Amino acid sequence: MLEKLWQQQRQKIVESAQPYLQPGETVKFVFIAQTVLPSWLAPLPWAGLYGSRKRAVIIGDQNAYILRMSIWKPTDVFGVIEKYPLASANFSHGTLGSIKIGNTRLWHYGGKEAVAAVDFLSKSASQG
Repeated sequence: MLEKLWQQQRQKIVESAQPYLQPGETVKFVFIAQTVLPSWLAPLPWAGLYGSRKRAVIIGDQNAYILRMSIWKPTDVFGVIEKYPLASANFSHGTLGSIKIGNTRLWHYGGKEAVAAVDFLSKSASQG
């Protein structure tokens, strides 16, 4: 049941992101991540609400996209933050679900698609 729910959410994210993708690009992976909470905000009680932001990461057959997501509707995407061609993307991943694409470090929530995307990006980076 959760897998079906994720597939529906994934489809809505892809539809919402379509205007920002390169024409004809095929989406391979979609996952949700969040930005890093700055360490100086961590002690503040409201830091979790304002310090980190939710992002959609879409890996296409040509580019990796980091997209801004609505905080009110979990499937709305409203802008590209960064776009990297897969052939030249600076990619690395660390422990506890951290991933760095270009200059942006994110934490993903796990899940099969996020793990598969990390594996795909690792192979692309080692070949490129």
